[in-house]
Formats: sequence, structure tokens, C-alpha cells
Amino acid sequence: MRVSIALKILSIAIIVVIAMTVVSLVNLLTARSVSSGIERITSGYLSVYGAVARVNIYSTEEAYRTRRYVIEKAFGMRYEGGDAEGTLARLKSLDVLVRENLEAAHHKVAIDLSNDDFPGDDVMLARIEERLNRIANEENTHLARQEKLIGELDRGETAQFREDYDDLVKWRAEYDLYMEETRKLVFAAANDAGREVAHHQARATQFSVALLTLAGILAIGMALILTRQLVRPLKELLAGVRAIASGRLEVHVPVKTGDEVGRLTEAFNQMTEELRVGSRARDLFGRYVDSRIARQLIEVPQTFGQEGERRTMTVLFCDLQGFTRISEQMTPRGLVTVMNRYFTLMSEVVHAHQGVIDKFIGDAVMAYWGAPFSAEGDQGKLAALSAMAQVERMARLEAELPDLLNMKRGLPSVNLRVGIATGEVVVGSIGSDAMRNYTVMGDAVNLASRLEGVNKLYGTHILLAEETARYVGDDLELREIDSLIVMGQSQPTRIFEVLSRSGALSADLLAARDAYGQGLAFYRNQDWDAAQSAFERVLGLLPGDAPARLFLGRIEKLRRDPPGAGWNGVWVMESK
Repeated sequence: MRVSIALKILSIAIIVVIAMTVVSLVNLLTARSVSSGIERITSGYLSVYGAVARVNIYSTEEAYRTRRYVIEKAFGMRYEGGDAEGTLARLKSLDVLVRENLEAAHHKVAIDLSNDDFPGDDVMLARIEERLNRIANEENTHLARQEKLIGELDRGETAQFREDYDDLVKWRAEYDLYMEETRKLVFAAANDAGREVAHHQARATQFSVALLTLAGILAIGMALILTRQLVRPLKELLAGVRAIASGRLEVHVPVKTGDEVGRLTEAFNQMTEELRVGSRARDLFGRYVDSRIARQLIEVPQTFGQEGERRTMTVLFCDLQGFTRISEQMTPRGLVTVMNRYFTLMSEVVHAHQGVIDKFIGDAVMAYWGAPFSAEGDQGKLAALSAMAQVERMARLEAELPDLLNMKRGLPSVNLRVGIATGEVVVGSIGSDAMRNYTVMGDAVNLASRLEGVNKLYGTHILLAEETARYVGDDLELREIDSLIVMGQSQPTRIFEVLSRSGALSADLLAARDAYGQGLAFYRNQDWDAAQSAFERVLGLLPGDAPARLFLGRIEKLRRDPPGAGWNGVWVMESK
């Protein structure tokens, strides 16, 4: 059977009220056996005492409902007492009861003070009236404080709410103490008046006090039991929340009560189970999709809609040089082992440089950089640095081949070609209703793919499109290789080779780059002799420089078959 916290607290309040009522009835019955004057004394003081007690009960209920609303609002739960408007309505109804009881107490004291025959202590009655006036003044501000507090909580004014809440708690402690002193004062006044009656009246009063004490002990005992029932599961729930915050999703809090705390615990356990399922889904999903995209798709699916948008992105394609020949030398199992290790090394580098792996195509890797995954101004540099690190990782992969293939001889040689381009692309979730892929499409994607293949023509490892080179700026040492039109595009683009990080070139490499640039300028001006001399100087400094050898071969052909006056030095690619 589910028993709500409100019902438990109400039961204690009912017991207290019943005890008070019993004490009042005993006193009234006893007073009737005495003179009419004693009856007036007893009924007068007890009426005031009962009114003050009810004021305290209603005021306590106001505080309880306010605190309950604050606690459950903070936990994001639905308050059974209603929303803020409903809570305020109940507070106002309680305030009406408080005022009615205060008015009744005031009325009774005023009558007694005006009656010269009343055997009570006028000084004591005056003090009681003074206290009732102060209680009335305090109650006048109590409702306004609670209305202000609930309004601040609903509006999210956290700082002001905490300050006002602390003030309210402090006021409540002082108010409760004052109410207790008032009740004691009323009781003392009644006690003093009771000394005037006969001996049996004294015994009756003692009996009333004993009954009241017993009721208080009973109420306190029940309150302690209720508090223990509330605090223990709340502590266990708090420990569970802290465990979740630290990443331990296996926590389970036992349900020990059937009240709101028990239902909250059940909801917490259900939430942790959903978190565990979500965590497993993210871990699994992250193996197939970049973890940042996977997290957004799970937590904020509307981020990646189907409409797409245009952004400036940098796209990278890389693949193994001579993959077909390499694959023919391996068993299927060995090939899978090597490729998995290869993709792992490539992915680690891309992720380390804030890139996103888009897909694996055979032995090729497609990745991209740009908002929201990396700053637009850094995307070209990050992609180029990633390419350099990927090429450097090839030596590591080659060193691991003996262990990966369990072979010592006949091992293949592995190398990498990388093409990078920057431009406006369409970014979005592309695919069918059954399967989708968050990817990029556009000329920059096609150009990067083509540049990866162009490396075969020039004997290079990393080629950048002109736009990417502008993004790189002075952060890396580049060499302009050529100006060409790749298949699938009509406009020429200047292409650049990544040589090293800024300031890392030797004197020979710097001289070779300058000579190559001079040769390229002479070549575009159709000054074949000067161009040949410049490229030969390059080979003198770098005997194995493939681009310089390529241009020397072109120059021989162009001497035999000149391109004409309108030629601008752009080379047109007729194959991939």
C-alpha cells in the first residue's frame, strides 16, 4: 500500500490537534464542576491557546507546502499540490484560517480585558495581546515572502531565490520560537489563574499537562520515525546520483518505501538503466561514426537535419601507394590485419588534428575539417599537419608488418599519397530512408580525390590545392608544383607540395625550392632553355626530385611541339 508523505505528516498533525482538543475538553469539563468564574477563566485562556495553536499549525503547513514545492521543483518532479498558482491558492486559504484564528484570539482577549470581573491577570493578558499583535504583523508579511520566493523559483532567479530562501528559513526559526514562547505564556497565564481554584482543579490541570506531554512525545516519536524513513532513502538516492556523476552507471538504489521518495527511486533506477543503454549505444555507434557526430545524433538529432547547408571545408583523401600489388602478397587474414592497423593509425592522426573521418573506401581514407569541429581559420593548417603525420606513420606501420603478418622476409613496402583541397561544399545527412551518412559533397571533395591521384604523376606524397595553401600561410614550408586542370573540372588550380614545418628546411632544400620556382616561371613563359637550366639545378641539389625530372621531360616535348602564343602553362589531366 502506497502512503504519501503528505498523508504521513497530516496524520501527525491530526494526532496533535486531537491531543489539543482532548486537553481542552478535559479542562472545560473540569471547569464546569467549579464556579462560573473558573469556567470563564478556563474557557477564555484555552480558547486563546487553541487559536494560537491552530495559527501555529496552519502556519507550519504553509511552511511545509512552500518547502515541499521548492524541493520538488528543484528535483524537476511534479508537485502533487499543483503548480505555482495552485500552491499559492492553498497558501492563501491557509492564510485566511490563520487570520480568522488570530482575530478570534484577539476578540477573546479584548473581551476579557474589558471585563472588570474577570479574575485573570490583566498584565498577563496585555502581554498576550501584544504577542498576538506581533504574530498578526509577522503573518501579514509571511504570505508575501512565500509568493515572492515561489515567483523567483519559477522565473529561474537562482541567486535572489537562495538569498530570500535563507532569510525565510531564518525567519521561520525565530517565528517558531516566538510562537512557542507565546503558547507558554498563554499556558502560564491559565496556570496562574488555575491556582485560584480548588484542589481538584489543580489535579485536573496536572492531568491535562500529562496528557499534553504524552501527545507531544507521541508526535515527536512519530516525527522521528517519519524523518528516518525519509532521510535514509534520500541519502541512498544521493549516493546513487553521485555515482552516476562519476560515470558509474551500474548503480542501483533499492526501493524501500511506497511514498514519493520510493517512486522517485524507481524513476532514478529506470533513468540509470536508460543511461546504461544509451552509453552502450554511443560506444557501439562511435565505432562506425565519428564520436562527435554520434554524440550529436544521439543527444541532439535535429542538429543534423536533411536540408544540408553550404560551408567552407577542407577535405583530405589518402591511400596506400601500390595497394593492389601489396594486397596480392598477403593472405586475406593478413590483409585485414594490416588494413585495420593502417586505418587505426590514420584515424588517430586525423582525430588528433580535430578532423572527422568521413569514410573508408578500399584502402583510401576520406576526412574533412571545418565548423563546427574545428575553427575555419585553422582547417587548412590542421589538414596539412595531419597529412604530414600520416606520412610519418607509414614508417611505423612498415616496422610493425613483421608482427602483423608473422613474416620476416618478403614484406611489402608501404607508402602514402595525400590530396587536400578547400572550398565551399554542401554539408548534411545524405542517404536513403533506411541508411544515411553525415558527409560533404562538392568540387572541393572531387578536387581532393583527384589531387591524391595526381601525386603519382609528380612523384610526390602530399599535394594541396591553392585555396588550402592560402589557409596554411606561413605555418608550413610549401613548394608550388604546377598549375593544372584535373578531370571533372574546367578551371585550373595551382597545386603545392608540403615539404616540412615552418623553418625546418635545410639550405639545399631552400635553394632547390627557389630554383624550382624559377624554372616554373621560365616554363610558363616558354623560355625552355632557362627553365631547363633551373630544373637541372634542382636535380643537382636533389638528384631524386621527381617533379623536376617530369618538367625536363615536358620541356623536350614542348620544344618539338610548341604550344603557341596563347599557352598559359596550365597542364590538362586526361586521366585520373
